[in-house]
Amino acid sequence: MSRILAFLIATIFFFTSSCRLIPSYQPPAVPVASEWKHQQPQTSSPPQVDFWWEVFEDETLNTLEHQAIQNNYNLQIAVERVEQARDYAKIIRSQLFPQINLLPVYSNTMILSKLFGEKASQRENVKTYVREHQLLYQLPLTLSYELDLWGKLRGEYQSAVLQARAEEQDFQTALLVLTTDLAAAYFQL
Repeated sequence: MSRILAFLIATIFFFTSSCRLIPSYQPPAVPVASEWKHQQPQTSSPPQVDFWWEVFEDETLNTLEHQAIQNNYNLQIAVERVEQARDYAKIIRSQLFPQINLLPVYSNTMILSKLFGEKASQRENVKTYVREHQLLYQLPLTLSYELDLWGKLRGEYQSAVLQARAEEQDFQTALLVLTTDLAAAYFQL
């Protein structure tokens, strides 16, 4: 009996120890200097400008840029894609947790049935129609959980998160292209 138990434990350990198919990423170690060779002391910090075109201090350009950002459909589509990718990542993340479903059912039915047979036809005081009332209550509760032994769900979640980040970068790229094209056209005019 102890041999069977030892074999069972060894088998379980063997199958669960090799569940992760892809090893964790370890970035290569690269020697990096702690400071620049000819570093000059920085006396002031660079200006923090959220909107880069404000550096030109041109009110007409600022107004045009704000109007372009508010009215550009490509930017609005890019924002929607970012939100969609984030929501998809949340949906995929929810698969990592147990699922609990509660589906209560209530039914109240009334049926009018006609009696057939000898008893109904021979006796006069027996009613030929009977009213049946049926109440049904159900409270089914289901719990399900998928063990992520081989990292499928975690991989899908990481992929969805990276896709959301890529959509954010696409939005930033679309915003930068729009604002730079507008500023270039404005200065060329």
